[in-house]
Amino acid sequence: MRLASSIVAFLILQVAAAADAAAQGAPAADDKAGTIRVLSDADRAIVSLDGTDVGVAPLEIRQVRPGEHVVAVRADGRGRREDRVTVEAGATAVVALDLEGGGAAGDRSGKDASGGKGDSRDDDSDGDAGSGTPGEASGAAAAGHVVTAPPAARGEPGPVVEGGPASAEELLLERRGLTTFGARALSRGRSTVAIGAGYPYLIDSRVLVGAMPRGAPFSLDAGVLFRTYGARWELGAAARATLVDQDPFSLGVFGDVGGGSTYFDDSKRNYFFASGGVAASLSGLGAVTITGRAYLSAWSDRHCPGEAGEGEPTELCQDYREDTLSVEEKARVDQLVGRGNIFDRDSGVRGIISLAVELALSQEWSGWVLIEGAPRQDERAAYTDLFHGAMFDEDARSYARVGLTYKF
Repeated sequence: MRLASSIVAFLILQVAAAADAAAQGAPAADDKAGTIRVLSDADRAIVSLDGTDVGVAPLEIRQVRPGEHVVAVRADGRGRREDRVTVEAGATAVVALDLEGGGAAGDRSGKDASGGKGDSRDDDSDGDAGSGTPGEASGAAAAGHVVTAPPAARGEPGPVVEGGPASAEELLLERRGLTTFGARALSRGRSTVAIGAGYPYLIDSRVLVGAMPRGAPFSLDAGVLFRTYGARWELGAAARATLVDQDPFSLGVFGDVGGGSTYFDDSKRNYFFASGGVAASLSGLGAVTITGRAYLSAWSDRHCPGEAGEGEPTELCQDYREDTLSVEEKARVDQLVGRGNIFDRDSGVRGIISLAVELALSQEWSGWVLIEGAPRQDERAAYTDLFHGAMFDEDARSYARVGLTYKF
């Protein structure tokens, strides 16, 4: 178990580091980060930060490390434009990059009106990037003035723009509604770490990281999973993509692939698995997500060494080879893996249906319950006590796990 815990800890650290990079290097403490608000005359132009696409304009990029960054916007048929922006801790730097008529770069170092730093101007002031010429806007930036943000950025009420930057309330609601098993994949900069316990897996954990920017035509996330039941452990990769996202309904596909072995013995037991299917979710109030899933689960298990004298076979394998099993036990083994096939790989595919309920306990934490079943399917030998002592006498073909998810 110590080895398994070390593996999980290592994977979590690696994926968390990747999540930080995807969020433009966001530091752990909010008061040490800044914000960049990107404006453009090209609606829904693609925005990149330091060479990485992060969303579509207009966009507010939060948790950006202080210092100089390169912001760029581009749109099909309208070219590309970039500028360098200096971000200060706790400040909001506003940059306007127009793709027609020249446009202008915004503030390079100041805070917004609420930040208490920088010389903010009204919309009709000289050097306003929204209405002035490129030369005027550049002069304002050189003088240290802040290019005026939309009303909402100054704390004033303003119209809601479709595809515009998310408000603080929207971002909090989005974080609250993040899921591990739902059909809605995480957006770039978002991650979840889930760990649970149940049957057949005594420990079941996975880490997911968003791969696509918020507002992209579709969403995709990926990560790693680790699970174990007693002597056996499995390590794999997981991915999820959203095909339909019309709140409160979402539809997506998901898949897992990986393998494993036993912890410390040389019993030659090893395992490979792959699964994939569809998921449909309903979400309510940003707090509860109910997901139905249907998928195919394939496996290839080795329970015994293929040759006599190889490794350290389990007692079952040794007794079967020496023909010292009782008639009932031998018949049961043959029923599970096929007559005389115990020394070959045990492979199969089953259809699984499941129901997941995820409840947001706070902005950072969710509790979840996952119930799965393989109705009218053959037993899997690895899920019986003949092959693993922690299992029931028969494969129950009904499974359940409960756990917690940390969202960030």
